[in-house]
Amino acid sequence: DHLIWLSDALDPMVEEFQLFITGEVERREPTRVLATILCAMVTGPRAETTVPQLVDRFRGEVVSRGADEICAMFDGPGRAVRCAAAMVANGRREGWEARAGVHSGECELTTGSGVEGVALQIARAIAATARPGDVLASQTVRDVVVGTTITFEPRGVLCLDGVAGTWHVLEVTRT
Repeated sequence: DHLIWLSDALDPMVEEFQLFITGEVERREPTRVLATILCAMVTGPRAETTVPQLVDRFRGEVVSRGADEICAMFDGPGRAVRCAAAMVANGRREGWEARAGVHSGECELTTGSGVEGVALQIARAIAATARPGDVLASQTVRDVVVGTTITFEPRGVLCLDGVAGTWHVLEVTRT
C-alpha cells in the first residue's frame, strides 16, 4: 500500500532491482508518448472518406472512429490544428459538418495503434463544446504553437469530472 506503486518512480526502481540482481537492465519501449490529439465530430455524406485522407495528409494517425467521431494523433499541434481547419473547410465545400477539439498531452499507447488517457479525454470534451464549424483548442496547444501563424480567441473554461484543474478553451481564428 505504498504510493511508490502509483508514481513515475516505479520504473526506475524496478530497473535498479533488475540491475542489482541480473547485472543488466531490460529496456522496454515506452507506452506513453507526448502527442497532440484531434477529436472531430463529423456528420454528412463524404466525410467518412475525406476525413481520414486529411488526417493522413497532415501526417496524423487515426486512433479511433465512431459513428460521427474520429480521433487522430499527431506529433505536433500545428499539424493537428491545420488538419481540423481543413476538415471544417472541406465540410463546408462538400456539404457536411465538422467541429473539432485539439489538445496536447501524454497518451498511453494501446495495442492496435489505439490511444487512451487524459489527453484523449480532454480533446473529446473540447470537441463536445464546439459548435459546427468550430476548431477549439486547449491553452496547452496555444502555448506550444507560439510563433506560428495560428491565432486564437478565448472561448471559456472547461471543468472535467475526474481531471484536476480547469482547462482554458480557445477558438482557432486563423491557421
